[in-house]
Amino acid sequence: MDREGYAVNGGSVKENEDRRRRLSARIMRAGLLLLFLAGIALILMGYGGERKLAASGFSEGSGFHAVHALSGDVSAMWKQEILPALENRTDAWDQMQSGGKIVLTEMDNQNIPYDGPLTGKVDVAVRPENLQIDPAGALSGRLETKYYLGDVSDFRVRSGSEQVRVIAPGAAFPDLAEGQEVRFSIREFLVYEDDGSLEEMLQIRS
Repeated sequence: MDREGYAVNGGSVKENEDRRRRLSARIMRAGLLLLFLAGIALILMGYGGERKLAASGFSEGSGFHAVHALSGDVSAMWKQEILPALENRTDAWDQMQSGGKIVLTEMDNQNIPYDGPLTGKVDVAVRPENLQIDPAGALSGRLETKYYLGDVSDFRVRSGSEQVRVIAPGAAFPDLAEGQEVRFSIREFLVYEDDGSLEEMLQIRS
């Protein structure tokens, strides 16, 4: 018996293959139709957006001016606000990294090394025993008065508008004469934010 196939779900293999081909063709046509409709919708949306853009008065020229104005505002903000803030932070960081200094404004703007965290205006507190006569010292002044106290010498040195007290060994007393220019250094000192409290504590109250 001549057979072209065998029965599958009530039909031959060839019939089933034909059905699948027709179904695939319909699905493909439907997909192409959907793609075509989506393309038409995108074109219409673009056309509508272009009309709205034209009605808003926005143009290439106005867009350029808006960007130019914005860049000007950003440039001004950078120069007036951001850059100064960065420079201040950079200065503070450089001071901490490279070993900064404190400028002693009341001592003829002489300076001492400082690598602490404070910046800006500060108060410096030093005890007399932490000052020493030092030919290589960073500070200088004129010896105004000296007192021999046996085991120590008490030197009063004028530096700028300030008179500082330097405690030295008693043997140093004859080596220095009043009126002589001397150099001295600071071994230890404390630094405070200048909020006026140190001056308040140093005032003599009667």
